[in-house]
Amino acid sequence: MSSDQTVSKDADARPILHTPGPWLHGASAGHHDFIVYSEATGRDVALVRDFNEPNAHLVSTAPETLEALEMLVNAFNVREIDPLQAFAARYVIANARGQS
Repeated sequence: MSSDQTVSKDADARPILHTPGPWLHGASAGHHDFIVYSEATGRDVALVRDFNEPNAHLVSTAPETLEALEMLVNAFNVREIDPLQAFAARYVIANARGQS
């Protein structure tokens, strides 16, 4: 684990190992790419090539997107949602956590 990662526990007591959010993005020095970086640590998280700002927006919202999906899955009664949708959401969460 690198020094810019946080080990904490979410509501289900699973470790959170990704670089802490929020993540932001800005143009690289050469203005040909976007750098996605952690606001908490100031360290780079990803490089988005070809100056594709929509992709930079998507990547930089990853921590918040994961958190929101986890909150939604935890808030719904399993019987109230389609089992396939519940499976898909849990699969995405596990994949984002490196557990699939």
